Amino acid sequence: MTTRVKRSDSTLRLTPMPKDGDRVGTAMILFNLVEAHATALGESVDRLLGHAIAHEIGHILLRTTGHSSSGIMCASLTRKDLQ
Repeated sequence: MTTRVKRSDSTLRLTPMPKDGDRVGTAMILFNLVEAHATALGESVDRLLGHAIAHEIGHILLRTTGHSSSGIMCASLTRKDLQ
C-alpha cells in the first residue's frame, strides 16, 4: 500500500483509515521525526513516542482522522501538552 501524506513540520505519525467495512487499521510512527521533535521540545524520545502511539491508537479506535483542540487527540503536541 502506498500512502501519500501532506505533512507539516509537526507530523510525527499517520494513520490511513481503512475502507468501510474493514476492521483493521494501520498506524505508522515516523521515529526519526519523533526524535527530532523531542529534541526541539527538550523532551525525552520515550515520552513523545508514547504520546504518538496513544494518538494513533485513538485514530484506530475512533475510526476517524479528526483531531481535537486539546488532549491526546490534538493535531500538534506542544511542550504544555507534554506536561
